[in-house]
Amino acid sequence: MNFIGMALSAIFLLLLHGTPPAIPIKEAIQLIPRGNAVEETNKVVTVTGIVTVPSARTDSSLEIFIQGRTAGIRLYQYDYDGPIMFVGDSITATGKLGIYYGQEEIVSPIIRILRRRIRVEPVKATLEQVADGAFHGLLVQCTGKAVGTVFRGNGMLIYFADAQNDTASAFVDFRLDPQFDAGQIRIGDPYNITGISTRYSFRRPYTTNDDILIRSSADLRPLHESFLYRYSRSISFIAAVVLLIIASLAFFAYVLRTRVKQKTLQLEDQNRILRLFFDSIAELTGVLDRKEILTLALRRAHSLAGTSAAVFAEAANPNGSILLMAMKISGDRLLTETQRFESKILYHIFDRLSERGTLWNTTVDGMMSDNSDKDDRAHLKKFLDTHLAGDNISVVAPNPAGKEFLVAFNHAGPISLRLPRALIISYVLHVYSAYRSAELFDVVKKQGAALETLYNNSVFGLMTLSEEGTIQTANRIAIQMFEDDNLKGKKMRDRLVPEDASRLDDLLASVAAVSKEKFVRFSAEIKGTRGRSNFEFAIQFDPASMIFYTTVQDTSDRGYYENYATNEKKIETLEKLASSLTHDLNNIVGSITGYAALLKRKLPQNSKEHHYAEIIENSSRRTTELVKEVLGFSQLDTKTLDVVDLNGFCSDIAAEFRKMHGDRYSVLMTPFGKPVYSRISTSQLRQVLMAVLTNAAESMENGGTVRCVVSPGTMPKSAPVHVGGGDYCYVEIEDHGLGMDDTIKRRIFEPFFTTKRVKMYTGLSLSMAFNIVKHHKGYIEVDSTPGIGTKVRIFLPRFSEKGALPEEHMTANTFEPKGVKVLVVDDEDDVRQLGYDILSEHGYTVITANDGLQALESLKQNPDISLVVLDMVMPGMGGKDTCLEIKKLSRAPKVLICTGYSELADLESILGKYADAFIPKPYSTGEMTKVVDHLLSASAG
Repeated sequence: MNFIGMALSAIFLLLLHGTPPAIPIKEAIQLIPRGNAVEETNKVVTVTGIVTVPSARTDSSLEIFIQGRTAGIRLYQYDYDGPIMFVGDSITATGKLGIYYGQEEIVSPIIRILRRRIRVEPVKATLEQVADGAFHGLLVQCTGKAVGTVFRGNGMLIYFADAQNDTASAFVDFRLDPQFDAGQIRIGDPYNITGISTRYSFRRPYTTNDDILIRSSADLRPLHESFLYRYSRSISFIAAVVLLIIASLAFFAYVLRTRVKQKTLQLEDQNRILRLFFDSIAELTGVLDRKEILTLALRRAHSLAGTSAAVFAEAANPNGSILLMAMKISGDRLLTETQRFESKILYHIFDRLSERGTLWNTTVDGMMSDNSDKDDRAHLKKFLDTHLAGDNISVVAPNPAGKEFLVAFNHAGPISLRLPRALIISYVLHVYSAYRSAELFDVVKKQGAALETLYNNSVFGLMTLSEEGTIQTANRIAIQMFEDDNLKGKKMRDRLVPEDASRLDDLLASVAAVSKEKFVRFSAEIKGTRGRSNFEFAIQFDPASMIFYTTVQDTSDRGYYENYATNEKKIETLEKLASSLTHDLNNIVGSITGYAALLKRKLPQNSKEHHYAEIIENSSRRTTELVKEVLGFSQLDTKTLDVVDLNGFCSDIAAEFRKMHGDRYSVLMTPFGKPVYSRISTSQLRQVLMAVLTNAAESMENGGTVRCVVSPGTMPKSAPVHVGGGDYCYVEIEDHGLGMDDTIKRRIFEPFFTTKRVKMYTGLSLSMAFNIVKHHKGYIEVDSTPGIGTKVRIFLPRFSEKGALPEEHMTANTFEPKGVKVLVVDDEDDVRQLGYDILSEHGYTVITANDGLQALESLKQNPDISLVVLDMVMPGMGGKDTCLEIKKLSRAPKVLICTGYSELADLESILGKYADAFIPKPYSTGEMTKVVDHLLSASAG
């Protein structure tokens, strides 16, 4: 078959070009153009030469050198099936001329052997002549010292220098001599070099410098100043004779040995590649750090194929985007850059791949598709050009049908057949699997950390017990509950009182004997440094692992929390009661106060009747103060807030307290160096301070001094959630009385709780104080020690300066009320009549209505009404709806809200937007007339 193939090739060439005349090799080389690094011409020549290098391939391809008298040329054919040639054979070769990265060659030659085994003597040359290409293609011999080595491609490059400082390089091709020992090259030693002077194809791009192609270990002989060196010629001659005899004896085994050697080289090369592959797989095994996996993979790819950078692309879902991650190694660091692209760009790249999901030896432009959007294509191309430099790029997608991910990487040269492509695909898939495993491990690790945090921050104690009741694990709360940092490894029964320890043993034994998953509850007393505590255990048995999963809860304070919830209900009930009673009480007291004031104006000042009216008025005012105290349980009247300096306010309270208690108790007042402003209800905060001062005085049975301090400060961390942010100040009241233990201290703000035995004490003062401060967005902190005393700090929001809130100033009464109409709307007859009497006597024309609908009718009949005094709580149409309807009128009068209703949510929603002013019930005659005059004078002005 080989002979038939050669004959057919010869006939084909003869038909195309005829039989070209034989020309010298040097003239054939001169016919080759130098425009490109790789080019095959159509010029067919016939040359004659002697084979100087056997084929460097391990397969059926041909790659040899032949030389004539003055030059040499390479013969190259991929699928060679011609005659076997050995070094020294004289042959003729007919074929097309070409050049491959600077090396001249005859492509796919037709070869005829003229003569076998001709000895070729090397040409003596200097390193300068070799480097200049003076003997290009010829077998030369020169000397020089080795000055450096570099592994390059399939071999090693050795640099030599001679006594004239001329340099040249020699290339050892391991494919020619796989047994070549690279370690024998010693830098600085002189060598006798024999080889082919040629521009070898590992150079990129083509240069004019020549190398010496070393054919075997024998072509590189060290020179030593020794006996052997002096008589090397004689010894060489004798050795040559001996070798000739040996060669003649082994002539018949030579062909077989050559073939065995070729096969051995092929197997060894494949074995080396497989060993590197499996070493690469092994070094990734067990690695769970994604960055380390990518670093190892990129370094191994560099050693196998010269890869310097890679791009990893993955699509999350078909309609989503893709993430491209570029990787390269700089020193010991892995550098990465990621960008997000549209998924359709990735699909265009998949369309360029083969059925096996690969694209070998391409460029960035070869990866791209012309069907994609121009902007997207330019964006992607810019990213790939930045990170995948070079003209040798390959793309591998282990699952091309699923279009899940792909890897693009550059390499030093074309991927050849000696590096099995199936191994590359398998390695890429293994790296991807290792990367995904590491990614999953990170997720599991984070989830484990989150579960451990949840485990240790549970509000319950969590433990696992062995079948014998030994504590195997315990979270932080359990360790705190049992007051033992070394809880693990100890018996649970040792922590219980004796009677409960026996019960626990019986319970665990009975549950384990059932050998099925079971859940039980168990209550026991625990021995601790603070005495005994009641714990409740929830125990669940796992028969597979024979472990008891245990939850522990301290139930010692359960009664306290249940009472606390009950007290919260009490407070809520009191607030509702206070809210509902306040409106009726204010109406009743308002009528008493108003008519007492009117009666005083009618009676002579020195009469008994005037004195009686004054007593009635004073009593009703005290009732009003009591109503305001009860209002502290409901909510804060924001319209009665004033911005005050706490220094002066607390000094006045302290002076009032000293007058009430005489010389038995004294108050040491320590104001702050600068004014400390806060927006407060003065009447309600007076209640708070008086309640705290009274409790401080009563804790000192034999009298004493109470210290009161005003200062700016920060809210303590123990404050509840209803306390907002911002600046705060506090009033500190300290006594040196009996103090309180923890049990009493945590109950002092409960309604109806008191330590006093006298029946007149209701236990509402401090609970009311706490509620008032809470409505001020503040907080009360109590620090008390039995036998030493108690310190109470009342925290309130602070204003930076007195002008933080604008103050309204009533103008002087220059308004003439005569003839001005006022409508008084109230469902209470006495209150409505009181308003009528006060304003009528003051000079206004007063009209009354007992509900909202009647008020609107009166406004239609009297469109000249200037002011409506409006109650909030009325049957039928209430005050809020009435106010909204009034403001819809074309000539709407002013509206003055007058109510004793303590729920201010509705009032806050209409004040300022619809209503013009507000006056609380009960009111005095002067307060009512002053507010009405001010409103109407402002509208008249």
